[in-house]
Amino acid sequence: MKRYLSHFSALRYWGFEMVQQYFKAEMDTRKFEQYLVLNPKDRFNTKEEKSFICTKKISESSLIINNGIAVVTPELMFLQLAAELDILQTIILANLLCAYPNGPLSEPLMRKEKLLAFANKAAGLHGRTKALRALQYTQNGAGSIMEVFVHMFLGLPHNLGGLGLKGGLFNYKIVLDKESSQALKQKNCYVDYCFPKMKIAYEYQGEYHNETVDHDSSRIMALNRMGYTVKTITKTQLYDSSKLNQLIHYIANKHKKRIQIRTDNFQNNFLRLRSLLPKNEDN
Repeated sequence: MKRYLSHFSALRYWGFEMVQQYFKAEMDTRKFEQYLVLNPKDRFNTKEEKSFICTKKISESSLIINNGIAVVTPELMFLQLAAELDILQTIILANLLCAYPNGPLSEPLMRKEKLLAFANKAAGLHGRTKALRALQYTQNGAGSIMEVFVHMFLGLPHNLGGLGLKGGLFNYKIVLDKESSQALKQKNCYVDYCFPKMKIAYEYQGEYHNETVDHDSSRIMALNRMGYTVKTITKTQLYDSSKLNQLIHYIANKHKKRIQIRTDNFQNNFLRLRSLLPKNEDN
């Protein structure tokens, strides 16, 4: 019998630290191992193990033996999890899979292009439609879970609960001019979430911010001198409903965007997005 670690069991196997951190509750509720089987005769279910049958054609390259363990690839795992999650959770998942866990100069474990290439060819597989929709709002390069939420609140369309701003990029590299470079003692500056065309940058500041006040001030002054508007977003602004609404209106004004909601889905998805903010993390 051929069986492959799948779904959340595959996630445990492959790592993806930020994904595991965010979806810890979902993983903890599944006290059993999940397996993919290709033959209906191989189906099984015990207290410790659950099987999922797939009779659709699956690329052999997405079913591998790695260090002696049979497991689905991260690309197939993404579709499997998309089938279990709602669309907002799937967008979070996709962005975290494609994150840069060790900073903008680190190597990502996955890229959007690979997820998209697989999903495009995976006709008939469960989760494909939702995965493709989620990838429309996915980018490479997030540096933290909270940066993903900044991206979603600002960048998702109204029908998914976002402000609908386009052009935002994670960890955008700004090449400093000579004066700014000398002041910061570095040649480049990476901002958490940036709209390069409008020269508007957003920096997420968690409860335990690593930079000193002096360095933050010098950094903002340097970017201001180069024509960038820099806005710091705090944890409180995302978690407090009234402060979040104030922030959304401030950002809309900065981007010269009128908030005209013409979809009944906005409020429900906006509230759902707020409910998906991490519960017990020092962000």
